[in-house]
Amino acid sequence: MVKKPSISLDEEVADKATQAAERDGMSLSAWLSRAAEQAAGRDAARAAVQEYFEEFGEPDAETVAAVEHELEQAGFWQPPAPDHEQKRLAAPAMLSAPFQGTESQETEWHETGERLAG
Repeated sequence: MVKKPSISLDEEVADKATQAAERDGMSLSAWLSRAAEQAAGRDAARAAVQEYFEEFGEPDAETVAAVEHELEQAGFWQPPAPDHEQKRLAAPAMLSAPFQGTESQETEWHETGERLAG
């Protein structure tokens, strides 16, 4: 059996985490678990990059510039389109709208999504 570690948080950090958990509608334990999982994922990604660099070396400035150019051309650093947030918020309603495959329901589904998207 694996012994679970005892966790102790600074009071100010615990207060901030508790408030964040409440805003997200989660228990503190669930919020901390999610935060730890995200942090562990970022750490694993950094370790993988470091391992890659150790094996193959870091990319030269020309390669970095070429990759950054490709990302820029793909719109990676561009701000989202003005209607992006409305469409993002409308997507769950579109997915949860009743749809049985009939033409009238399909039309209603699309009209609901368009109305919510603005």
